[in-house]
Amino acid sequence: MTAHRRSIDAFNRTAASMASTLASVGRQRPHLDMRVLTTIYGVPFGPKRVVAVGEQYFRVLDMTYRQLLMGVTPDDLELEEIDPDEESD
Repeated sequence: MTAHRRSIDAFNRTAASMASTLASVGRQRPHLDMRVLTTIYGVPFGPKRVVAVGEQYFRVLDMTYRQLLMGVTPDDLELEEIDPDEESD
């Protein structure tokens, strides 16, 4: 593959990414009332967190936490509610 072709491919990927991002601007999800209560480092797949979303508490891995930050609801993610006072690692 020539340098010119790699440059064109990179440009096309960037343009496609920008188009995808701009297309979703009008479809953004509402902001969730979320607080991080505990962050546990040193676990596989990134940090594990206990988060409060409204009055509910959940234990989530990093990827799920990022989805919550984007506005995906706990119901959409099928998260199981926990009692933070009874949880231990």
